[in-house]
Formats: sequence, structure tokens, C-alpha cells
Amino acid sequence: MASRRAPGPESVDAYLARLPPSSRDALQRIRRLIRKTAPDVTESILYGAPAFRHGTMRLSLAAHSKHLSLYGWARARDAFAAELRPFEYGRGTLRFTPERPLPASLVTGLTKALVALDGPSPGRGGRQATPGPKDAGGARGRGRGKPPR
Repeated sequence: MASRRAPGPESVDAYLARLPPSSRDALQRIRRLIRKTAPDVTESILYGAPAFRHGTMRLSLAAHSKHLSLYGWARARDAFAAELRPFEYGRGTLRFTPERPLPASLVTGLTKALVALDGPSPGRGGRQATPGPKDAGGARGRGRGKPPR
């Protein structure tokens, strides 16, 4: 007999409403920064967590029991090595906490870089960009703040 899982959130607001206040505030801040930096981004729930799309670019947020995560940022990793150094990150996950949030400059910089890599938004007369190589430089096993080689 299969176990029944509770239904996932239907919207980003519903996802955030389920979180403790400190986690909700930290993710809401990042949500505002992404939306301000890329106003034509589309929000949705993807794999049970908030996702922001611009053509083929996708950033996702998630709350876990001991940390928060940002996904989808790795294509722009090399340009932000110094700002990433204080944070723990892996191949595609950037971990932070409400007590040690991501700097606004890092969130806006990553968002701008990813939108630029993606090209013009398909909804505004631009073409859809072709996807780049899969997360080159894999950082698996590299701990806390070690930039890729």
C-alpha cells in the first residue's frame, strides 16, 4: 500500500506561509530581490519549492530544517567566487541561514548574470536561449566556500 503525502503548496505565497517567520522573511527578501532585478521573471512551484523562470534560466529557493538553499545559480559561479566564499555550496546548491543571509549584491548579481546568459525574455520578442553546458566544474565534495578550479 502506497503512503499518502500531504499535497504540496500551490503557490509561492502558500509555500512561504508554511515556514517559520525567520525562514519566511529570509526567502521573501530573496524573492523580492529576484523580482526587482528581473521584473519579467515567472514564478511557480517546481518540485515543491518556489522557482523563478526567465526563458531557460531558473532559480529556485527551498527551506530545510537547518538551512535555506538557492538552486540554479551555478552557471554564474566563476564571476562571484569572492562573494560566495563565506557560504557553503556544492554542485548546484548554495546554503545560507536566516542569521547569515545572502547579501543583496550577490542575489542581484547572480540574477543579472543568469538573465544575461539566457538572453532576452521570449515573451518580449526575444528568442529563447539554448541551454548551456551542464554545471561545468562540479564542486561536489568541495566544502565551504572553496571556489572551483
